[in-house]
Amino acid sequence: MPKIGDRAIGTSIGNHSWGYYQYVQCSDCDYTRWVAEKTCRTSNGRCSPCSLKSRKGKSILAMRGDKNPAWKGGRLLLKSGYIRLSIYPEDPYFEMGKANDGHVVRTILEHRLVMARHLGRCLERWEIVHHR
Repeated sequence: MPKIGDRAIGTSIGNHSWGYYQYVQCSDCDYTRWVAEKTCRTSNGRCSPCSLKSRKGKSILAMRGDKNPAWKGGRLLLKSGYIRLSIYPEDPYFEMGKANDGHVVRTILEHRLVMARHLGRCLERWEIVHHR
């Protein structure tokens, strides 16, 4: 039986990885497990169930969009100079947006959204918008 703090290579403990693992104990419930060393440096020292309990019901879904402290208005400046905006299902131009896998929010380039609002309709994919 390993002791707390022991190190081993993943393949020697039945893992498929060649990375180093450390045997650690949960600070709340005393559950012991092997954890990748790179995870040990960033973790809070708890097992998954205890970590969930410590969040006190705070859901990741509650931190989406403008509820997130890192929210920057849904605008992202791309390296090419274009601005990409986040749009939500209630937006009438939502269908124009580019779908992101697994996300409710879609993104659209700002100049295309401005033109669609000016015309009062969604733009087709093949329509090219020239802008200043």
